[in-house]
Amino acid sequence: MDGWESAPGVYFFRTDDGFLRFSEGELLEVGAESESKSLCTRSEAQELVEFAWASAQSSLRSRLSQLETTLNETDAERLAQQAALEELRRELEAAQTELDEAEAARLAEAAAVEELRARVSELETDLSDEEAARLAEAAAAEALRERLADADAELSAMTLNLE
Repeated sequence: MDGWESAPGVYFFRTDDGFLRFSEGELLEVGAESESKSLCTRSEAQELVEFAWASAQSSLRSRLSQLETTLNETDAERLAQQAALEELRRELEAAQTELDEAEAARLAEAAAVEELRARVSELETDLSDEEAARLAEAAAAEALRERLADADAELSAMTLNLE
């Protein structure tokens, strides 16, 4: 104990961490519990104060130790929660990446399907155009056959006329 200062009825004891305060009644109470059970002299009171001081320090150290343990446990829990949170964030990011990749694949597949549909439609149009062209060619060929038959008949008629 560094020393003590007193105010009227109150005693302050200087420590490294600050001051401890005892009232005169608290000091007398401690003194009443002493072996002599008599009024304390100043030196006895100082011994009692030193005893009370040591007891208070021990109690404060114990409480400080408990608080530090609680704080360490709380810090450990907080760190564990932060680690769990980071793990969840990584999982979320991975899931988002997978989802983005799946969405990109789905969109690419949809684009390919659309391209195939357009190609099928184009081929159907081309096929219809080819069929129309074939039908037109067939009609032209039929017309030519008729003209040929007519020309053949005309030629035969001219040949007969000449004979």
